[in-house]
Amino acid sequence: MTEIVALDLEAGVMHAVSLDGKQVRTVVGGLDRCPAGVVVDKLRGHIYWTNMGTPDARPQRGAEPEFFSRNGSIERVDLDGGNRTTIVPIGAFTTGKQLTADCEGGRLYWCDREGMQILTCDLNGDDLHALVVTGHGDIDADVERNWCVGICLDLDRRLLYWTQKGAAKAGDGRIFRVPMDLPPGADPAARTDIELLWENLPEPIDVELHGVGVLVWTDRGAAPHGNALYEAQVQPEVGTPTIISTGYHEAIGVTGFRFPLLCERSRRHDPPGRCRHRYRYRPGPDRQPAHRPRAGRPVAPRFRHEPHRNHPPPLLTANRSFGL
Repeated sequence: MTEIVALDLEAGVMHAVSLDGKQVRTVVGGLDRCPAGVVVDKLRGHIYWTNMGTPDARPQRGAEPEFFSRNGSIERVDLDGGNRTTIVPIGAFTTGKQLTADCEGGRLYWCDREGMQILTCDLNGDDLHALVVTGHGDIDADVERNWCVGICLDLDRRLLYWTQKGAAKAGDGRIFRVPMDLPPGADPAARTDIELLWENLPEPIDVELHGVGVLVWTDRGAAPHGNALYEAQVQPEVGTPTIISTGYHEAIGVTGFRFPLLCERSRRHDPPGRCRHRYRYRPGPDRQPAHRPRAGRPVAPRFRHEPHRNHPPPLLTANRSFGL
């Protein structure tokens, strides 16, 4: 049976849920360090997750907690919930966000948000180093434009994609890509092989490569273009982002099988972090943007919306969802 692994941030629990939402099992509880990203290594029977750490102060209701203290970590557990262990110790980085893996190559990759970097290590937590650094020090960390959040890999082409969300609801989000392998002697803070794919996005969060050439991501920015699920072609050429679906509260996590699954943050009266919607779609030429910015002139994107789809029943109370 295929399951989705989902993190419930409020309850501090990791669940595994069947694709039809009818069967739910608790994998592990006691997740008290704000888990954020999760990935499954089916080859070895392990689940890994990042922790944001302990918030700097108790946030006010409705306010985002801050995680500037360096207390992020990565943990691992068996598929049945046994043998829980910390592989990247607390304080090795700042704020762990979306996590992905090259399981055959034996490496993890993740975004360190307030740490302003993309990190990698082997599956035991060794050989930890930065691949991209977007800022240094407290002043840069205060600039949310520098925050790396979502990440995914194109293993065939050895490419890494990531989002930098920008300030909340500011329309300053960007998506980049870079070769997965840091050239010998290269400075991760001064790489010359980084491509900026899109800018002026509402607020891109998690990202997933769907198939061989389409990038799918969530965006929790302001209406009318935020709180949406997006797609864009990245191979063989880079296309223009298109909105697949809208009407979310806080679009956060995304993963894909034959169709993408999306998690959103809860509404005021919902259980926290609910996987509410499941969409089936096929990327194709019929989904064209209504406006293409001219080259060299950054413009806030405008998109043609697809007809709004009926929402299936909730899949699971969760904060993130990824395939098992």
